[in-house]
Amino acid sequence: KSKHNSMPSMAIDVMKYPIDWFDKKKMVEFGNFVMHTADALYHSGKMKNRIEWGGTWDWKDYPHYQIH
Repeated sequence: KSKHNSMPSMAIDVMKYPIDWFDKKKMVEFGNFVMHTADALYHSGKMKNRIEWGGTWDWKDYPHYQIH
């Protein structure tokens, strides 16, 4: 039932390169950058849907982004 499995996909996993699964600080910085950029695009009308970041969930999934 993952949003990754729909067609077209409604979710993606993305991390800043080089990937380091233990560098939480880098994942949070990248996630904040993505979310601020997405919010700006949404509010400017250049993006139709808002996105949701797994880094804000109780069970953290830092690389995960999905259409809300």
